[in-house]
Amino acid sequence: MSFHSDPAAAVVAMDDAGRLLTGLRTKHARTRPGYLVFPGGVASDEDCTLPLLTPPDWPPELRMGAACALRELGEETGWWCLGDVSGENPSQSQVEEFARRRRLDDSLGESLGASSLCLDARALVPLRKWMSAGTRGTKFAVQQFFVKWSQARAIETPHGPELDAIAWRSPAEILEGWTHGDVVLLPPIRFACQALQDIDPTDWHTASVVDALREAPPDSNLFEVIAGIAVHPFRTPTLPPATTTNTVILGTDNLIVVDPAPSDDDEVLALQSLLQLLQSRGRRLQALLLDPKLALAHESLG
Repeated sequence: MSFHSDPAAAVVAMDDAGRLLTGLRTKHARTRPGYLVFPGGVASDEDCTLPLLTPPDWPPELRMGAACALRELGEETGWWCLGDVSGENPSQSQVEEFARRRRLDDSLGESLGASSLCLDARALVPLRKWMSAGTRGTKFAVQQFFVKWSQARAIETPHGPELDAIAWRSPAEILEGWTHGDVVLLPPIRFACQALQDIDPTDWHTASVVDALREAPPDSNLFEVIAGIAVHPFRTPTLPPATTTNTVILGTDNLIVVDPAPSDDDEVLALQSLLQLLQSRGRRLQALLLDPKLALAHESLG
């Protein structure tokens, strides 16, 4: 069974104090309501045609990802990274015309064209691409981009229906909320915070920050939404339109696996590999909780 992955992008924005720009997905969000996330979302057809300033050596897939990332950043926060079509900084009159066009509900492409502006991705640094699970078995290939702003921009009222409580938060603050169960995180956000929490923010310009954000953590497949609760969707012959069933792994030291869902060989192997990884990191598999009718299908996990 194969699954299509939709292209998506996100912006990891940091200020001088080492804080990250994050917001809460609203109850109206298409996926992951209530999660703390970076600005970003799924690519649209329009992203392929938006005027965009990039470094000349970028491949096409990075150009589309950057257009998606900057469009989502603007739509969700009202902060647009803009440049004149000549590559210079935009004038005040251009910015005002762009804002006026947006208030008239012109498309983004129309607003940029009428203002002689482009989205400006030249300050973005490509990071790594993450595979992220959505709802009903959907998958997203999320290209992350890092950007450093010399000053934290003032928080405005959210401009779209998907992101709320937008704020600059330190990695330590985010991880503390995740540890105490107050913040729900996707793996890319958690790993970015873990990578940055010990780096001096005054060294943001060094390669160490970008290298840390690009590195794949050893447990990148662990979907631990809050500390001690991991939820993993596995392919199963479940009721349509769903294509997956969640397996829940509880505990930080001693682990309890609730409803080990996979039944086909590839997915069973994926769950086995995940449990072996956790045990290699000092965690102990203590118990399996499952429907007795499924017990024979999961003997190999014991």
